[in-house]
Amino acid sequence: MLAGPFDAPAENTTDYAGLFVLDVKSDDEARALLANDPAVASGRFVAELRPWYGPVGITYDGAGSFTP
Repeated sequence: MLAGPFDAPAENTTDYAGLFVLDVKSDDEARALLANDPAVASGRFVAELRPWYGPVGITYDGAGSFTP
């Protein structure tokens, strides 16, 4: 759905570096998607899965408008 880095110093090696929000049905599906990320695949970053539940009916059309 979306992904991006956090604003953190380049020397940051212990804090979270970014965020993925995935629309998946299972942890296995999420791991399969994340395994294709070059930084995760190379071992530069380690993905940590956390479930998140958005409000029912929330959508984003990608055009800068956010409709709850």
